Parts: sequence; C-alpha cells; structure tokens
Amino acid sequence: MRVAVTPRVNTNENKTAAVFIQQPAQRRFFRPNWWLGLALVANLACGCATTASFTAADTATVDRLLGLIKERLDTAPEVARTKWNTKAPIQDLPREKKIIDGVAKGATEYGLDPQVAGTFFMGQIEASKVVQNALHAEWMARRQPPFAKVADLGKDIRPVLDRLTSAMMRAPRLCRYSSNPAAANC
Repeated sequence: MRVAVTPRVNTNENKTAAVFIQQPAQRRFFRPNWWLGLALVANLACGCATTASFTAADTATVDRLLGLIKERLDTAPEVARTKWNTKAPIQDLPREKKIIDGVAKGATEYGLDPQVAGTFFMGQIEASKVVQNALHAEWMARRQPPFAKVADLGKDIRPVLDRLTSAMMRAPRLCRYSSNPAAANC
C-alpha cells in the first residue's frame, strides 16, 4: 500500500527548523481500527485454537460479528464531531459504566458470561475513544471550527449504538466462547 506524505517545515521560537512528515488524515484515522480489528481476530483465533475445524456457519458468524464491530467503530467520527461542537469530554465514565453494567446484567439472557461480555464491550468503548481522541487531536492541531451540522448524540447516535450492542450480544459465536452452561442454548 502506498501512502502519500506531505513534508512540512516548522520553526520554533529559537528559529530551529524541524521537518514533520504529515500523513493524510484518512490513513492515520484507519490505522487504530486496523490494529484493534487484528487484536480481536487474534483473540478469537486463540479461543478457537482447540476447535478441530470451522464450518462455513462459524466463519459467517465471525464475519457478522466483525461487521458489527466495524459498524460500531464507524459511528465514532460522528460522536467525535458532536463532542467537538459541544466541547463534551470524550471519556464519559457514567455513560460507560451504564453500558457495561447493562451488558453484564443482560449477558445471561444471551447465554454469555457477564464478565466476558463486559470486557468485550469495554474494548468496544475503548476503541471508539481511540478514534475520537485521534480526530480531536487532528482538529485541535488544525484549529477546526465547529462543524456546521452534527448529529444529536441522544436522538441519533445512541439508538444506533444500542441496536449494535444488542446485535453483538445475540451473535451466536460469542455464546460458544462463554463459560456459562446456558450458552449451549444459543
């Protein structure tokens, strides 16, 4: 893959020149997603290491889960834009706790171990914050003014995230790796 770079020369207060290589924003933005996706696949692969073989249904289920993860990460830029305009902090501990507690509480309904489900979704939240922090750093560096139009976090974005959370909880592949005996019913 080829990446175009733009050299930029800056001088500091001592008039010492420094050269910065600036990658296009799009390339830098997707790099964290790629690594997080790779980490998830590696984690799933480690859990599957004892399985003798995979069926087409197994592969389709993992693909569906990865698609849901991507869809969830795709909401991060819109969340970042909204928080940029409202000057809201990226980390929202009460909201994060509410999500994790809700996932852990509902995990047994899906045959999942509450701790495994909570950890999985904490990873999803952390991945989203990585994207948001990267975008905010980029916008701060270029002194981005508020965006002309952003989605409403409560009305537009959270319902999408709630739908994706529910879909991820229903993913049958997660059930298979649960330590909960009820997972056999998934």
